[in-house]
Amino acid sequence: MVYLISFFLIVVEVSLPLTANMYGVTLPFLTYLVSLKKEKEIGLVILVILIRSLQTNNFFEILIILLLGYYLFHYLFTHLTYGKANIILISLLQLGVYAALSINRLKKEYVIANICIFIVLNFIYVKISKKRENIKG
Repeated sequence: MVYLISFFLIVVEVSLPLTANMYGVTLPFLTYLVSLKKEKEIGLVILVILIRSLQTNNFFEILIILLLGYYLFHYLFTHLTYGKANIILISLLQLGVYAALSINRLKKEYVIANICIFIVLNFIYVKISKKRENIKG
């Protein structure tokens, strides 16, 4: 259910007629997928990248930056846990990936909106991942 809602929100996020990039749902969901540490999640990451690049003409740029973000978060989670204590650090790293993706179209309003969405969605995904750990035992 989390995947369906997240993919729907990513499609909505891509479809918004905005003057700058919005990655408020994409980057926290990418981070959540990385934190699960499963092999099948790479397919979902590729699907997220394909959805993100549907309405742009620079597919390879988005592909490379999001894959680099994937490996950055993968490396980060070898040393940190995906928990409440690290949400601010993770959100700041997501802001760095957002800045790399929006290098020519960075606007202050969108940066503030994205960082707020990053913090809120990271908190929600942390809660969901903790519930999954409790269910597994």
